[in-house]
Amino acid sequence: MSSGLSASDLSRANIVAAVSSKRTITVSWQDVAGATNYVIAVRPANGTEPLEWVEYSALSSPHSISNKLVMSGLEYEARVAAVSTDGQSEWSITLSVSVPALQPAPSEAVGTDNVSLYYVGDIMAVNVRSQWPIENRSVWHWFVCETDETNCKLLPVLTDRSYNYRVSETARGKLIKVQVDYDKDGMSYSATAVAGTVNNLYGAAPTNVAAIVANRQIAVSWKGTPGADGYRVSIRPKDSAQPLPWRDFLTTSSSHTISNYWVMSGLEYEIRVTAFSPGQQSEWSRTITITGAERQAAPLGAVDVLTLPPYRVGDVLHVTLVSQWPFTARSDWHWFMCNVDETACNLLPLPQDAKYSYEYRIPEIALGKLIKVQADYDKDGVSYTATSTIGVVNASNDATDNDDADVDWCDESASGESLFTATPTIESLLYALRLESVHVRWDDRASGGAAEAMCNDLLVATPWGSIALVHTNGDVQYLDAQVPMNLDELLAHPDVSKINTGRFKVSDILLMQHSPERWELFATHHYFTGECIRFRLSVTTILRDGTEIEVSPAWRTIFDAEPCLPFGYNGGHQSGGKMLTDGLEHLLVVIGDHRVYRIPIKDENGQEVEGVSGHVAPQDPESHLGKLVRVSTKTGDTEILALGLRNPQGSVRDDDGNLWSTEHGPLGGDELNMLESGKNYGWPVVSYGIAYGGYALGCTGTRCEQIGGHDGFTRPAFSWTPSIGISSIIVNNHQTFPLWRDDLLIASLSGYDTNAGLSLFRVRRAGTKVQYVERIELGWRIRDLTQMPDGRIALFLDGGFIYFMSRDYSYCVDKSLGNRHVYTINCESRDDPVAVKDVSDSMGGIAVTGGEGLFT
Repeated sequence: MSSGLSASDLSRANIVAAVSSKRTITVSWQDVAGATNYVIAVRPANGTEPLEWVEYSALSSPHSISNKLVMSGLEYEARVAAVSTDGQSEWSITLSVSVPALQPAPSEAVGTDNVSLYYVGDIMAVNVRSQWPIENRSVWHWFVCETDETNCKLLPVLTDRSYNYRVSETARGKLIKVQVDYDKDGMSYSATAVAGTVNNLYGAAPTNVAAIVANRQIAVSWKGTPGADGYRVSIRPKDSAQPLPWRDFLTTSSSHTISNYWVMSGLEYEIRVTAFSPGQQSEWSRTITITGAERQAAPLGAVDVLTLPPYRVGDVLHVTLVSQWPFTARSDWHWFMCNVDETACNLLPLPQDAKYSYEYRIPEIALGKLIKVQADYDKDGVSYTATSTIGVVNASNDATDNDDADVDWCDESASGESLFTATPTIESLLYALRLESVHVRWDDRASGGAAEAMCNDLLVATPWGSIALVHTNGDVQYLDAQVPMNLDELLAHPDVSKINTGRFKVSDILLMQHSPERWELFATHHYFTGECIRFRLSVTTILRDGTEIEVSPAWRTIFDAEPCLPFGYNGGHQSGGKMLTDGLEHLLVVIGDHRVYRIPIKDENGQEVEGVSGHVAPQDPESHLGKLVRVSTKTGDTEILALGLRNPQGSVRDDDGNLWSTEHGPLGGDELNMLESGKNYGWPVVSYGIAYGGYALGCTGTRCEQIGGHDGFTRPAFSWTPSIGISSIIVNNHQTFPLWRDDLLIASLSGYDTNAGLSLFRVRRAGTKVQYVERIELGWRIRDLTQMPDGRIALFLDGGFIYFMSRDYSYCVDKSLGNRHVYTINCESRDDPVAVKDVSDSMGGIAVTGGEGLFT
């Protein structure tokens, strides 16, 4: 090199290594003429293979290395090279240095997965569990040793998280140990633990594997393996649309009969066997194939298909043998994907976590295919095979009723490590419910906000207009966006203390997708003009490319409700504001009365006419307050469709086109209304509730004898008295909850006692008539409800918590009670009658009839 730095120059350097009590390696060397700086390379010695050097830069000698890579009790190699502007010299000779051992950590300081036997490719996981909080923790170091813990060598870490180690081929037949150093309370410790052993049963695969089939039994036999303590017999159907998972059975003998609900007639199966002993497993035997015994065809109509067409990707299909009940020894349901002419049928895979195979979520591979289903069962001493053709999967679950119905604009959301927090399972009448939660930063002085599905993610607007996106794994992405409310000027107003700013809020958001990348975001919200407060409908554009999301700051005002409210009127109380689409260019908006019970009459000069009481806002045809309004998204033109509303918190259309709305009453009288054009719903003239203070509406001075008359006005479909703090409403239209099909789900914010409010209410109806109401107690103030494309129900809570509610498939159905089926709560086995918890006493008079434990 032109710098004159050579290997011979550095070989003469006097390298000295020293170690401190804090895991420090200090390297010193002789200066080299012309060097601008130096590179020190260090790596642990005694590895199963040469480990990578880690380089550090230094300006001069000596240089100390003290970081997470330096571990007590290990031997290291160190070398030095000089660097100039012309390049780097040859490395010096390599010196060894030993880092002194630290004080041993308390016993069991290292927590492991508590799995004794691992296989090549498995993940070992560890943590420092009993010593938190700790400081200055080193990187985890993994060692492979003989099974008696001798001759330990350092393993290279194969993951980017050193507390997880993927077992390599090098460790086969060996014992794995792990070590970590850390500081706590001024002391330095070294913690070690045995993580487990890796299997090493070579060349001993069982031979002479054979199988005999009869009815629903497959008898498997093989030649035993010397030294084996047991065997694992694996079986899976062969003729499938994609490779299916193996199902394992354990035995200690050299034969095993598979006889359960899984073996099905007419299917071809693959079978293999392996031997095992403590810490070891043999290679698998050769795979053999066998076909399940044929059975007699079941009577026509034996299979009842509970799911109606059209069938879409993502829908859950439901079937039952209700017409053949009672039967014994029924097999699992098997699902087939065929060509539309019923040829070339292949078995569809059941999800790994599937608990009830009579429910099947249609996968993407079945799009455009015909679905068939089969089950075997015994009845009156005869064995039957029951089959049914369900139908063709002809659409994606994201399809809509517009011209682009055949276009799926929603890609799968980016996944990753789940960030959800699980909550205890909630029991309802028909389903066990699983909830997972995340939290969004919240405007804690306000009460409102809304959430809307954006493909499989959830777009959230907080009460004061911040916007975030909750991804499918629970990650919260905060967007650089704000609903235009002029909030800063409001809060800076000298008389701001005179109003309740917590009622000044975003009421609702609504999304319309126009292309894979472009959305329109509508928001109903309050806006401070500087003199008065408007209830406003605004819109902007969202552009999205994966996780890159841009919300345009160029919001456009579509509609301002009249009148503009005086500054001191109370901020935004009883605002309503829920939106629905009404065709491609119109929205339906339900607007609350904002507690404006009197609009003064003014003369031509704008002065209030004294001695005239004025109009009641919800009954005033010139005011938008307390009304159902149809708004053009293009022109802002409005049409009042219905009046007499107080505080409508939710609205939804059912599949028959009926428009349902939830409305806060006063003290009692929360209402479920079916809104129709031209109707008057009576507020504030009539209500099933009473005025705050205990008086009926319209009474003066003394308590009235009768309340709640609705003569001359449209009565609610249902009323809660006392109130439940009624809020959002949706119609369940997804097959995730088939027994809730077309039911109204209604959220609540409060309650008349400790058990009644803070709940989700399921309303069963026949057309427009309410049949019964089930309360599902949750214990939270639910501000908004949204059903996601995958069927989950998103609950938007006051305080910024988002709960995603889904079916808890770990609960199962008892089949031992004949025609009287009940849910089995927390049962460890589908056939364990001891674990049954009978909830029939709380069914509220619902008839429970046969068929796979389904309530009908």
